[in-house]
Amino acid sequence: MHKKSLRKDFLAQRQRISSNEIEKASLHIAQKLIYLINQNSPQYLLLYSAFGHEISLSPLLSVLDENKKIILGLPKIEGGRVMHFYIWSPHKNRLVKNKMGILEPDPLSDIIPSEDLINSDVWAITPALAVDKKGVRLGYGGGYYDTFFAKYPSIKKIAVMHHSFAVESLPSEQHDIMMDMLVTDREVLIY
Repeated sequence: MHKKSLRKDFLAQRQRISSNEIEKASLHIAQKLIYLINQNSPQYLLLYSAFGHEISLSPLLSVLDENKKIILGLPKIEGGRVMHFYIWSPHKNRLVKNKMGILEPDPLSDIIPSEDLINSDVWAITPALAVDKKGVRLGYGGGYYDTFFAKYPSIKKIAVMHHSFAVESLPSEQHDIMMDMLVTDREVLIY
């Protein structure tokens, strides 16, 4: 099946999951992520602002905001498949909606320097429509994460999603960047 039709099917399936179920899944995923973060202590943790029926990272934020050792980042779409991450703190930095309705750091936020993304222990918590048993991630088709990860290959790429979208196989293309880990409400897979 072609990626475009798979996206449409997975989006429709995700819309049928109740908000209560997404909230529960988000909490279970946050608990798993907190454990992994506490065991590994990355210097940077790149997050995302949940949109639509994506897994919410809100349950994770209160714990992370207390941990002053980890620098948090949120993405901002700059156009042309370019995405940068900006330093962000839940209680210090304002978010603004972009043209797609997704919350992003305000223009006054500090960008995370490229040198830090290359030379530091950086984890990226990444939204996904589906992920397969090999770590192939199906996103929305904009190419922002694949472009970003191609530029910073040392970043640990962690997809998060509801367990029902962990599938056997997905089509992949040469430019697709594989995930290093998948965290669902039921399991953690390391690739």
